[in-house]
Amino acid sequence: MTAEETLAFRSFVFEACQHHAIRLFDFGSEAKRRVGIPTDLVAPPFAVVASNQFDEVKGSGSFWPVRDYHWGTCEAFSTEHSDCTYLKKLLLEEGFHDLRQATEERYMAYRCSYYQEKEEEARASRAKAEKQRQFGWLLVAVLLLMGAAHAVFARLAGREGGRDGG
Repeated sequence: MTAEETLAFRSFVFEACQHHAIRLFDFGSEAKRRVGIPTDLVAPPFAVVASNQFDEVKGSGSFWPVRDYHWGTCEAFSTEHSDCTYLKKLLLEEGFHDLRQATEERYMAYRCSYYQEKEEEARASRAKAEKQRQFGWLLVAVLLLMGAAHAVFARLAGREGGRDGG
């Protein structure tokens, strides 16, 4: 990709993320400055080149990921070709604490909402159990009253029957 194509692609990805409400982590301008990201570079999103093909760096024993094309070679760790080095520095050097803190805040928000939901479910379950318990006592009371009423009516019927016969 040319520099213009890369910039256009970054803008496209950024707009797609905004359209779908995908939050991108912002490392902050100071952290970006410390790792050497040019001020005109719009990041995130980062344009990262990856490869499983490596060239050995002369005499060092290190391997450098590259992509070979008919028009030339694209180097994953070259800042002219990829933001991989910037992203690596931001994640592992500058932004680790901020990223960890943001992750912790998101986790705590999730955890709080999860436990609030569970507490509401438990509260609803306890309220339902209490209503069932109250209904049970009401049913017992009604049955006792019905039994007592039946006994009273039976007794009254017995007295009335005794008067008629006697």
